[in-house]
Amino acid sequence: MRIKPNLQFVLVISFFTYQTVIAEVLHWPQLCKDGELHISNKSSGDLSFWLQKFGKNLISETEFTVGSETQVIVPLDPISEDQRYSLLNLNQNAAVNVQYKCNELLYSASSIEGGDLTFKKANLSLDQLWIQNLYTGKNEFKIEFEDTEHNKITAEILKFTALQSLLYDVPKSAKNWSYVKISASHKYSVFNLSTKGNEIPFAVLPQKSQVEESAFYFLVGPRTGTSDSFIVKIKDEKMVERARDLISNPQKEKMLFARIQKDHQGFNRNWSKSEKSFWSWSTVEVTNFADLGSTACNGIPQVVEDRMDHWVEDPGQICFWNYRVKKELTAIEVSTGL
Repeated sequence: MRIKPNLQFVLVISFFTYQTVIAEVLHWPQLCKDGELHISNKSSGDLSFWLQKFGKNLISETEFTVGSETQVIVPLDPISEDQRYSLLNLNQNAAVNVQYKCNELLYSASSIEGGDLTFKKANLSLDQLWIQNLYTGKNEFKIEFEDTEHNKITAEILKFTALQSLLYDVPKSAKNWSYVKISASHKYSVFNLSTKGNEIPFAVLPQKSQVEESAFYFLVGPRTGTSDSFIVKIKDEKMVERARDLISNPQKEKMLFARIQKDHQGFNRNWSKSEKSFWSWSTVEVTNFADLGSTACNGIPQVVEDRMDHWVEDPGQICFWNYRVKKELTAIEVSTGL
């Protein structure tokens, strides 16, 4: 493992200008204040990762490289209750396995960040869930316990503060439960704990939302290849016509300019992920389609996500150089994620 300099609040423009990748962000049940990450690179080439430390904002990013067909152990420095770690993986189609070691147990990391998740009761269940609010604002969770036929036994609403985490004990009223279904108003991660570590979701579905049916919605993605995507809402008729023209004539190669705000507002999803997770930001207004844009508003969706509270203030807009309007979506598609 080769450790590179700390990258606190740094946007590497040269990287994000010429490459578009799916930003896999890995989370784990941070049951210890520290612990260690076990990262296995099963590919034939070296891979780079960014260990991210968050408080109410991004505190630091440490880039390191893992050699081909190598496993490394990354010790984690102690953190306070209002902080968390994540691992950013920008490697395309890489064979990567990440586990977190805490109290002699290994917990599998997950890239799922929301959606409507159902977990099956583990054979050696602790009747405990690890829940982490990934949003820098309030987040409301719905937790529903079901029997073997998916009939509801009991349900509970939990309200989390910004980035709050919780080791949640299954309530006594949830007797003989077989499944637990979880959703939240904003981005989150959750793990069903067992005596062997943690369990993966039994089912992963997009979460429904409310959208403005009189508006028009467009999917914005990378010019070429696969990468994270996002959705914009347009109400101005001239801008709707321009967006449709660019879909019909992609050779015009126009970038989208838009002002942004905090909160997904029910429509801004990462359409590239299976759970169609909500971003923590959304566009207020699409202001233009043009050939050139400032480096200040260039980037990728995940960069805005990680620096969202700052980005909303400065520069307050996006103009991702390598992103284009790709497709028009119906209000029903946007609201259901299907």
